[in-house]
Amino acid sequence: METYIKGTFKKTIFTSNDGFTVGIIKINDTNDLDLEYHIGEDFTFTGLFHDIKEDEEYTLYGSLIDNEKYGFQFKVDRYEKIMKTLFGYNQVT
Repeated sequence: METYIKGTFKKTIFTSNDGFTVGIIKINDTNDLDLEYHIGEDFTFTGLFHDIKEDEEYTLYGSLIDNEKYGFQFKVDRYEKIMKTLFGYNQVT
């Protein structure tokens, strides 16, 4: 099973020219038992992103890592933007 977190992208901490980004997401849902304790909290993530926007909803797929210097982070392999519709939410890549 692929690990995911769903939430609202809050802010960018760092972005490189090649799209590597360190950011903060407020976790609304996850399928990872260790991350369930962080639902409702801000959490650091890293990965390659194109056109990610603050206050938008995303599903991030990847894994929880313990960075020696920065602590626990969610390392993103891929992501999907969650689009709001009139009747709820639809997931869009």
